[in-house]
Amino acid sequence: MSLANTFNSDYFLNYADGKTYGESWQTQSYVPHLVNLIHTHDLPIHTALILGAATGESLEFLRLNGIRAKGIEISEWAVDQARTKPICGDVCSVLPQLVAKGHFFDLIFIFCLQYVPDTEIKKLIPVIATGARYFSHYGGFSGYGDNENDSRLQCVMPYSWWKDLFTQFGFVQMHSPYFWKTSL
Repeated sequence: MSLANTFNSDYFLNYADGKTYGESWQTQSYVPHLVNLIHTHDLPIHTALILGAATGESLEFLRLNGIRAKGIEISEWAVDQARTKPICGDVCSVLPQLVAKGHFFDLIFIFCLQYVPDTEIKKLIPVIATGARYFSHYGGFSGYGDNENDSRLQCVMPYSWWKDLFTQFGFVQMHSPYFWKTSL
């Protein structure tokens, strides 16, 4: 079964602790913290790209907070449910296409790298480095957050592995262990 097919209605309707994805998002999302960080530090972020945009809650929240946001989501079911529609596709192919076409974002925020093999992650990081001014990644840290028994997970590593990878491509950590500035 393809990864896209595993992120189906059952996944989103039975997300965590008997809650739907939308209900869980309301209490567990990192995005409100991210928006607070942006405003607290007066960062010049007006556009964002969300990788793993799910059913669009993050896109809506950013829009309500003055940030023009686009998203990419692998799940056709999730895209169909979203009021603000993300692009339906695999981030490993759609993101490089967007950047190659000249799209640039103040922020790229990622919910989904832990579902991508590390070989593909290492191809995506330089694309992110040329396609955004800021970068935030949340997820895939061993011992924190993700259910490591989830068979969809491809890359759950110690935080130090992620930090070394990001700094290797010129990212500088800012204000939070999950928020980075690119070299642009």
